Amino acid sequence: MLNEKTVAELEAFVHSAAEDGCLKFSTVDEFARRHGLDEEDDLDQLYELIQARGVELSDDCGRELDVTEYLNEDLTSATVDALDLS
Repeated sequence: MLNEKTVAELEAFVHSAAEDGCLKFSTVDEFARRHGLDEEDDLDQLYELIQARGVELSDDCGRELDVTEYLNEDLTSATVDALDLS
């Protein structure tokens, strides 16, 4: 069972993550290790709180980017003749 100090720190941790809207699994793991949360019940409580706040868990919380598109013809003028065949 989590102690009061850990619960308060957990609430602050999840609250700051909720502002960003996304939380990396590695960040959650780091928090759990730092606070000695190695019991299954403690980890369940951690993940339940994160889910209850609507925070997305992801391996990558990077920003969404548009798909890059190119045509082969566009690259022909940008390539380097590494063999100096010209």
